[in-house]
Amino acid sequence: MWLGINPTTIAAFAEIENGSDRTIAVVSGAIVDSAVTDILRRDLKRDDSAYSQVIQNRVFQPEGPLGNLGPKSWMMYLLGYLSEDALDDLATFVKIRNLFAHYSEHNSFESQRVRDRCANFKLLKSNVLKSEVVHDHNSLMECRCCRARASVYT
Repeated sequence: MWLGINPTTIAAFAEIENGSDRTIAVVSGAIVDSAVTDILRRDLKRDDSAYSQVIQNRVFQPEGPLGNLGPKSWMMYLLGYLSEDALDDLATFVKIRNLFAHYSEHNSFESQRVRDRCANFKLLKSNVLKSEVVHDHNSLMECRCCRARASVYT
């Protein structure tokens, strides 16, 4: 399972639901990072010894070799969890998240630089936009995610 549902994840989704575009990007990044870390911690576990736990903590600490989402995504690819397109999309996702997190001028999915990055999603183009999407909103333009998607591809 990719995403463990726990109180922290539920709270993060609530934050996204009511948040700004910046909140959506940064908190979504945290959710994805956490899910990827959980998978790697589970599968890169030598044994249950205290020493293995120490090494695992070192590897996943922020300054460790798997401390941020980029190297974690490469490891996910090497372990066979991600296709090439999924790896590329995850890299695009990280770049978009970083625009929101590190540059105050990027506070909307409507900003040109963010839109340009969103246009690079391969799986979205090939799997979602080419198929009929069932949507329960009265108008696609009322939904922020649909509005952003529509603006990127129009």
